[in-house]
Amino acid sequence: MGNTITKIKKYNRNNRNNRNNRNKNQHKSLFNNNDDETIDRLQILHHFYRDQWKGNFNAPIKEMLKNGGLMILDVGSGTGTWTCDMSTDFPLNLYFGVEILPIFPHEKPRNIVFLINDILEGLPFRSNSFDYIHLRFMSLSLKPDVWQDKLINELARVLRPGGYLEIMENEITVSNRGPNVQEFFDRVHEELRSEGYNPTIIKLMKEFLINSGSFKNEDIKHTVMYVPMGEWGGKLSEMGLKTYYSLLKIFANMIKIPKKQNIDSYLDLINEEINNYKSCMISHRFVARKKKII
Repeated sequence: MGNTITKIKKYNRNNRNNRNNRNKNQHKSLFNNNDDETIDRLQILHHFYRDQWKGNFNAPIKEMLKNGGLMILDVGSGTGTWTCDMSTDFPLNLYFGVEILPIFPHEKPRNIVFLINDILEGLPFRSNSFDYIHLRFMSLSLKPDVWQDKLINELARVLRPGGYLEIMENEITVSNRGPNVQEFFDRVHEELRSEGYNPTIIKLMKEFLINSGSFKNEDIKHTVMYVPMGEWGGKLSEMGLKTYYSLLKIFANMIKIPKKQNIDSYLDLINEEINNYKSCMISHRFVARKKKII
């Protein structure tokens, strides 16, 4: 471990002000929240998508994980649920989780290290340290220039040659959109762009990976899953719509909703239309293997 970490930002868990006071130099994000509702939503999302994807990862590393000895990094680890889950399933590896806010668990397995880290300051690890790097739900946490110039390049730096990087993100829309849902996401996209975010950044992800110079086109696997939302898709998809509601509420607070409607009644209309049109969340996973040194 001493040969991996280059710098650690100190954090005192006994100081409650750490939960409320952010470093002024930290990047602005739409989702940098440490309130209980956000924490609950992240934990539910983890279990929901693990069930939908039939596992925590797509990279071809299962046997290596079983054998142990791997160095695993979870970037934007949030509540640490993915990291802890992986540690339980594959305990013979060492796991690191980095997150800009101290929302990871107080109690954890001994083979996990959680660190406070702002990606704008770089990752606190030596180059070529990790065998596998995991990242998800950060499409609107970082602006486009940060994705390319900071994040992807930093991930490539700390990933060992031959190692795997896996990115999971959802589109900021749904499939099979009715008229009200279409208008809703059009307004959301417009507002996001006005704030400097790219609501369709997923379409650039493969380009970002290739532009880093560390990944070949043929070594990048892109998988898309359509996740049913609403009663029409069974209990799991009904839970998916309920899970998605909190995110829809964040978006609804960003835009001007139609007159004579409050947010709750407006979202009821959106949810009803999502169910009637049998809409799906659109989830993407990119698995990229870093070039080997010849």
